[in-house]
Amino acid sequence: MVLPASGILSFQSIETEFQLGTSITKSLNGNLGPLIAISASNTTNLGGSFYDKAYALSVTGITQGTTTSSSITLNWSGGGAGATSFSITSSPATTTQTVVASGYNFTGLAASTAYTFTIVSKNAQGVAGQSAASGSFTTSTPIETYRYVSVVLNSSIGAYSDNGINWIQTAMPVSAGWTKFAVNNSGRFVCIATNTSSAVAYSDNGINWTQRTMPVAANWTGVACYKTSGRFVAFVRQSNIGAYSDDAGVTWTQMTTAGTDYWTSMACSSITGRFVIIAQGSRALQYSDNGINWTRILLATNANYLNIACSPTGRFLAVANGSRAPAYSDNGSTWTQPATALPTASNWGSLAISPAGRWVTAIFGGSTGAYSDNGGVTWTTFNMPSAQSWQAADCNKGGRFVEIVQNTAGNVAAYSDNGINWTATTMPVNGLWRAVISRPYN
Repeated sequence: MVLPASGILSFQSIETEFQLGTSITKSLNGNLGPLIAISASNTTNLGGSFYDKAYALSVTGITQGTTTSSSITLNWSGGGAGATSFSITSSPATTTQTVVASGYNFTGLAASTAYTFTIVSKNAQGVAGQSAASGSFTTSTPIETYRYVSVVLNSSIGAYSDNGINWIQTAMPVSAGWTKFAVNNSGRFVCIATNTSSAVAYSDNGINWTQRTMPVAANWTGVACYKTSGRFVAFVRQSNIGAYSDDAGVTWTQMTTAGTDYWTSMACSSITGRFVIIAQGSRALQYSDNGINWTRILLATNANYLNIACSPTGRFLAVANGSRAPAYSDNGSTWTQPATALPTASNWGSLAISPAGRWVTAIFGGSTGAYSDNGGVTWTTFNMPSAQSWQAADCNKGGRFVEIVQNTAGNVAAYSDNGINWTATTMPVNGLWRAVISRPYN
C-alpha cells in the first residue's frame, strides 16, 4: 500500500489496501487519530473493526502427512493469522474442501495419482489470502484383499476370510442345503441350496445375505455366472430344470436344460460366455452360449465327473471320482480325456485354477493333491497337511489357493500361495463345509 506524503488517509483506503504482514509506520491526521504503527506484530491500536476487515495471512510450508490410496493429510507450518477457515483445492479434479484448522485429511482422491493443493485463508469478513501451490503429493497404490466365502451344508452357518487364514462365522438367511457359489463382475455372491429347496441367497459383501426364491423347490446343484453380461445360471441334479437371473440373483426365470443326467457341476468361460455342465456316472455333458438354450453331447469315456472349472484363457477342465482321466476342452464342445494323466485313480474332488494357469485338485478322503501347469495334460503330486475330505477349492486373484473340508467332526482348512506347499488352518466350527469362492474386496 502506498500512503500519501501528507494529508488525510481515509479509513476506507486502509480497509481496502492493507494486508497484515506488511509493516508500515506513518503519521496519520484527521479522524484516524495519533501516530500509530501498523504491523503484523502490532495490531492492538487498529481497533476491532479494522482488524476484522484485514486480510488473513496466506499459509506457507504445505507438507504431506499420512497418505492412503484415497486421502492425503495436509499440514502447513506458517501463516494463517487472522483466518477463521481454510478452503483447500486439489488439482487435478479441482475439488474444494473447507476446514477450520490445519492438519486436514483431504479425502475422495484417486489412487496412485499426483496432486497439488492450494489453500485460501479466510477471515470472519470473508477476505482471503491465497497460498502458492504445494509440491506434488501422490496417493498410495491400494493393497487389494480378496474375500473368501464358505458355507456349511444343511445349516445356516457361513464364514468369510479376507486372507484365507483367519475365518469369521456368519449367518445365512435360513437353514438349508447350501451347496454352491457364484460371483458376478461387481462382486455379488450368489449361493444356491440343494435337498429339495427353493432357497437362494445373495450378498454384496459375503457377510449379510438376502434370501430369494428359485422357481421350484428342487436339488439345485450348480451355479455359474458369465461376468461380462452378469447372467447367473443354475441347474437341478437328475433333472432338466434350470433357471437364470439377469438382475444379480434377485429374480429367477425357469428354463429347460438338455437332459436328466446326474448333473454335478457347472463352469462358464469368461471369454466366450459359454456355460458347461458336467455329469457323474455317464458320458454326458451339455453346453449353452446364453444359459437358456442347451446342447447335450457325449464324451468318449464314461467317468464320475464331480467338478468342472474354466481357466482365464478359456480352458474347461473336469476331474472325476475313481479315475485318472480328467477331461479338458478349449471350447466346451470338443473334449480330450487323457487316460492316465492324474497320478492315481482316486476320488479327485476339489478343483481350482490360479490366474497364472496352475490347476490344483485334491483327493476327497486323502492327503494327496496334484497340480498341472499345462492345462491338465500332465500332473504332479503334492502333500496336503493331513488326510481329510477335501471338498472344494478356489484361488483368488492374488494367487492364494484355499481348500475346505466336508466333515461333521472337523473344522480343518488349508491355504497355499503356490498350490504345492500347504498350511493347515481352521474354520469357525465343525461342519460339512461345502463350497468356497473368492472375489476382489477393498
